[in-house]
Amino acid sequence: MSYIDIEQQLNAITRDLQQKLENAGAVDKKGDTKDIAKFNQIIDATIDKCGKILQKLEMEPYDPNSVNIVQSRIQWLRTVRENQTLNWLTNANSEEEKIIKGQNYGSLREVFQDGAKRVTRLFGFQRKHAPQKTVREK
Repeated sequence: MSYIDIEQQLNAITRDLQQKLENAGAVDKKGDTKDIAKFNQIIDATIDKCGKILQKLEMEPYDPNSVNIVQSRIQWLRTVRENQTLNWLTNANSEEEKIIKGQNYGSLREVFQDGAKRVTRLFGFQRKHAPQKTVREK
């Protein structure tokens, strides 16, 4: 099986995840959790389905990227379960988000440009102060 087939199987498993959670009464329309036990049960069942695909891949020859795709989807589901919400990306309070918000960047492009300037300064400093060979040693 190619990684495209694996991706399609994973998409079929996780496509209606929000609808399943809403029908079970685990989340509201915004994606916030109402019933933690039902939420965890449905997410765990979805992780188990993805784990079965991973077990199939281990028993037969496969594209090396396929395992990474399945493992990343499982990790995404674990992150959803850990944060107890489907919209965890919009509610993220990571250190990176705090740094970006603290520096008042207007866009992702400005963040990239600032990072590029810092890398250039770092490597420019190393080139400037690196020892130079002037004579070939024999």
